[in-house]
Amino acid sequence: MRFLVLDGWRGIAALVVALYHLPNAGWFPDSALISNGYLFVDYFFVLSGFVISHAYTAQLSGRDGLAQFVVRRFGRLWPLHAAVLGMLVLLEIAKAAAQIYGGAEFRQEPFTGRQSGWTVLTNVSLLHALGFYDDLIWNVPSWSISAEFWTYMLFAAVVLGARRRLVPVAAAIAVAAAAVVALESDDYMNATYDYGLYRCLYGFFTGCLVYRIYVAADGFKRLVRNAPVAFELAALAVVVSFVMAAGIGPLTMLAPPLFGLTVLIFALEAGPVSRLIATRPVQWLGAWSYSIYMVHWLVLGVLDKALRVVEKFSGEVLFAEQLIDGRMQRALVFGNDFEKATFAVAYLELVVLVAALTWRFVENPGRRYFNGLARNLPSGAPASAAAKDPP
Repeated sequence: MRFLVLDGWRGIAALVVALYHLPNAGWFPDSALISNGYLFVDYFFVLSGFVISHAYTAQLSGRDGLAQFVVRRFGRLWPLHAAVLGMLVLLEIAKAAAQIYGGAEFRQEPFTGRQSGWTVLTNVSLLHALGFYDDLIWNVPSWSISAEFWTYMLFAAVVLGARRRLVPVAAAIAVAAAAVVALESDDYMNATYDYGLYRCLYGFFTGCLVYRIYVAADGFKRLVRNAPVAFELAALAVVVSFVMAAGIGPLTMLAPPLFGLTVLIFALEAGPVSRLIATRPVQWLGAWSYSIYMVHWLVLGVLDKALRVVEKFSGEVLFAEQLIDGRMQRALVFGNDFEKATFAVAYLELVVLVAALTWRFVENPGRRYFNGLARNLPSGAPASAAAKDPP
């Protein structure tokens, strides 16, 4: 069973995260919904816990089932992650060549700082979100991919070791992880390279619990199906209002349970919002959502270098220091608000185009390859329990 509406929401959330990272000082990207858009990463975590629980709880039984699970989940995340990392390394090589042979000057020397050669090894090994660094490195959004992979491993261990106590163990992990984030992270749920693994654990195991509620709460399902318009519109209003108000303070700790409630409602696919999200264009976004999330930083890097060339030869000031998320960052400042918004839309279109290509030529072939490897391994579950690999 595929949760098509939840997949569609994943695509929309990926676009919001892509806009969040756009350093464009204008009314559209600077809206409260976009400036707090990092919180939609927690939707990914909650949804991941939900669909992984649905797809794999029955399959994970013994060493054979574990081997299939590890290969499938590695194959879901790693090929595109490695490809984008490789492209960023090529950009850094081009930067070094421009410096050596063209006399170009850069604020940061090639292959230094968070783009050093050593950091490539931990990135390619999916280890870079485990506390090795004090900054985000290479493909900035990929910290969550590292955190999620190791969260998958913990999920498998919990299912194999505590299947009959899955709910209390998942609840304990979610509560403990939330406590670490709340007590240790200066920015609460805006934790990434430092406490991002705990943020992921909190969201993922909240999603596991939401799935157990989905399976068991027949009364709630009837209630939603009897008033789908009210429930879907209310869920949408609550999430939008929450994200706009949350900032980076203690209120952000409510993100996983609120996204979990939204997942629970839209998993039923009962109302008019669900019908809209189930349309083909939104479903395309859902299919491309992982690629959108992973390639948008690469697109930003290329645009940044292109605009710096324009700035240098035109004499126009395109970048300026702006206070963003509590710290000074370089932001695009050209044009009026309408022009900035137009640029943001064009950027999203470019991201979606690149994502469609990487989905077609990297992500999907990579997933099929590793799924083929997994199918050749012994299965840990009877055929009736096998589930289609989730997105």
